[in-house]
Amino acid sequence: GRSLGLHCILTIQSIADLAQKIDRNPNLFIRQILANCNVFWIHRMNAAEDAELLAKTLGTDASMLYTAQIDSFGATGTGSVRPERTFKAHPDDIKHLPTGHGYILNKNNLKMGVQPILGRKGRLADRN
Repeated sequence: GRSLGLHCILTIQSIADLAQKIDRNPNLFIRQILANCNVFWIHRMNAAEDAELLAKTLGTDASMLYTAQIDSFGATGTGSVRPERTFKAHPDDIKHLPTGHGYILNKNNLKMGVQPILGRKGRLADRN
């Protein structure tokens, strides 16, 4: 449908809503739906599993983890640095979003990345 310019807006309260009436392999159906979406507009999810799945869908960023070694007197001056991946939107953040706040990812414009959205007086407002 995308190549023909067809669009669909899908809204759900939870990921489980997608598979409610699917008898055979509901997880496959959920994966198919998510794989065919280009724009994700995510607000608070109450279920930990939903928040985790959507955080994974939004993706991760490369970062560095810095550690410091301490003893009973304080910092020893040694530590380590290692690469790691961090969520663009952490599942805990998705679970605790205030009303009207969320994240948006538009796969048609990946250079924008994952953008936070803030609701203000019934209108969307940019963080800046």
